[in-house]
Amino acid sequence: MMKRVLVIVGLLALSLAWLPPAGAQDEPASPVEFKVIVGALGYVDPALSSTVIVELDSPELFVGTMKIKAGRQTVTTAIEVPAESRKRYTVEIPPLATSRQVVVTLLDGEETVASETVRVAVPSDEILVGLIDVDDAEGAVRAAQTTPVRQDVNPLILLPEHLLGGINVLDYLIVGKGSLDGYSDADLGVLEAWIRGGGRLFAPAVEAARFVEVGTAEPLPGTPALVARLGDGEVGVVEDAMALSALQWSTVIRDVPPATIGRSFNTSDPATLMVGAATAGREASIPALPWLLAG
Repeated sequence: MMKRVLVIVGLLALSLAWLPPAGAQDEPASPVEFKVIVGALGYVDPALSSTVIVELDSPELFVGTMKIKAGRQTVTTAIEVPAESRKRYTVEIPPLATSRQVVVTLLDGEETVASETVRVAVPSDEILVGLIDVDDAEGAVRAAQTTPVRQDVNPLILLPEHLLGGINVLDYLIVGKGSLDGYSDADLGVLEAWIRGGGRLFAPAVEAARFVEVGTAEPLPGTPALVARLGDGEVGVVEDAMALSALQWSTVIRDVPPATIGRSFNTSDPATLMVGAATAGREASIPALPWLLAG
């Protein structure tokens, strides 16, 4: 009996020795906190390169490596975040192709400090509208009923620094006064190239004047908006985007041609010309169709 008691007491003492001291907790998580934004709030064109923005916060100096895995490729960047500070890194990643996730990993030497996986989306039959400094217009823009085929309108509230990384998936961009002030000439060049490729920018006159002669813009009936063509895209003048109703946005925001048709009007195909003219809200010279002339 005595031996049994001694064995039980010994096992109890051994188990207590393995318990952490009173008040002790698990090892704290990484002091580095980070936020990841891929493309336009997670929307990407898998056939094109995308931008990943990583915002890092650290209470202490952190020097390490950031690895971004995109599809089968990995982009490595050296990082340094001073103590009690926030730092933003912008990294271009290769096309995702069939992959729909991006993995961001922070390393201290060979040790993984933190990791985050971000799922991305590819636009389908919807119109993506970026909003900068006009957040209150979101409801009216979302409620817009486009013509001629009523595509869904999906407004995305963006920060100015998040725009260029996802500009290639946007169909429309609506900005407020001063929203483009922080952009360099190179940044504005990227935005202009997006417009010329078929993008549609609506902004106060002072912002629109960066790209077109505002005096040449023509009114959109039933709205306070003016529109001027630039390449295959448009620059519109809207002084107060938040004052427009859903009905007015239904005129401003028109359907965009499907990817199988494209946005360019430089074609002799009659069907493409008709759809392109309808979605752009402009006239086009369309050759006579043989089936209309038959009989």
